[in-house]
Amino acid sequence: MKSRVVHLDKEFFLPGWTKPLLKDWKDKVSQLTSGESWVIEGNYFDVMAARIERSTMFIFLDTPLHERLWGNVRRTLSWLGRVRPDTGQVERLSLRHIANAYGYMKRRSMDFADLERRCGEGGVPWVRLTSRRETEALVNSLKSASVGPWPPS
Repeated sequence: MKSRVVHLDKEFFLPGWTKPLLKDWKDKVSQLTSGESWVIEGNYFDVMAARIERSTMFIFLDTPLHERLWGNVRRTLSWLGRVRPDTGQVERLSLRHIANAYGYMKRRSMDFADLERRCGEGGVPWVRLTSRRETEALVNSLKSASVGPWPPS
């Protein structure tokens, strides 16, 4: 089975990094998760419940805050002034952008218990990966178990 890969940042942001209305965003995520097979990359805790309830497995990348922040800065600098393929937006850098990224990442760490509870209530198996090594091991095991092409497209 071929899975559709969805990058939530690309689906979320309107031109100029404008955020959609919450109702519109929830409707969009409902459409994105209506298919038979999909892989979603991205967080967006305000639509997490709908995604969990339609998931057959949930993988949560929970790497240390300093690694996530450094990855964000590195990605920003490497794409600065150019269109990022995962967002469709021109990358920008500002103190506000870094502060927002840091605040989001810090909040995300606190939301893990809620995520764990929601998966448990929905009977959805989940995996929490806390390092690049764990992530690479999971990807390699999925590649070797995959019947179709990897990564899914």
